[in-house]
Amino acid sequence: MSISENPLIILHDKIQEVQSGASPRIKFRLNPKFAESSASVFYKLDSADEFSEITATLNAGIWSVILPEITENFSYYLSGSSVSGNFQFDTTLPESAPEELFYVECQPVGHQEENIEPGFSLSNYPNPFTASGSADGNRYDQVTTISFSITDDALVDLSVFNIKGQRIRKLEESFYRKGTHLIGWNGKDDSGRAVGSGIYLFRLSIDDKMRRISKGLLLK
Repeated sequence: MSISENPLIILHDKIQEVQSGASPRIKFRLNPKFAESSASVFYKLDSADEFSEITATLNAGIWSVILPEITENFSYYLSGSSVSGNFQFDTTLPESAPEELFYVECQPVGHQEENIEPGFSLSNYPNPFTASGSADGNRYDQVTTISFSITDDALVDLSVFNIKGQRIRKLEESFYRKGTHLIGWNGKDDSGRAVGSGIYLFRLSIDDKMRRISKGLLLK
């Protein structure tokens, strides 16, 4: 079978940014359409050394891939192949991939801060705050107090995220009466390990919908 000089064309609107924790869908077309075709997406996280390949699926003329949960910036390129008669057609996008790639920025969960709804409040004090006790997790005391107010009785989910958008601690998931409430955080993750210095995000969700984000700086 002969290999043609790349007559296939990939049509694709590149992804520029994703929300941390999301599983983005990458969609594209292969033109012209042949009966025997296949396609893949190759992606690489900033922290990874090699590309991972995910085979695309075809539905109503659209090839698509759903990436796993993304918590950091990544790069990707598209690959397509078709067979017609005695010819095999191969193409990539960008055309010089993998030397040239699409680069995607991963926005932390706090990036949604402008979408908060009125009528709710969330803050923490002190801020910045300093962990007390030893780093072995045996003597850590409460390092900051999170205050939140809700206007109606509701199911409250209060969690702590690192700057990459990864949840490290679920502080509360309970039904609360309307009003103001206080919850302390002792600087530990869900496994009881003391976390390092840095910016942490406190996310308040009401009835399974995100309402408010507050940032805090932990110093050691």
